[in-house]
Amino acid sequence: HTILHLHRPFWMYMILAFLDVEANYCSYVAFRYTTLTSVTLLDSLAIPTAMIVSSVCLKRRYTRNHVLAVLVCMTGVTINVL
Repeated sequence: HTILHLHRPFWMYMILAFLDVEANYCSYVAFRYTTLTSVTLLDSLAIPTAMIVSSVCLKRRYTRNHVLAVLVCMTGVTINVL
């Protein structure tokens, strides 16, 4: 039986969870109004955006490996645009 200790108030996690659900819904709706390429580009920005939001709101700290992974993700976005 493990107890999870939160580092921020519970309500902050609830707000971020709500925003995540809304973002996923918007991605789903986007398929109706734009091309698959545009939706793919926006979806590929989800990880870097989540890292930025969690850094600001939750004071999350990331290692070099995390930052490297985001750079790989952004490189993929750039290649996809070209």
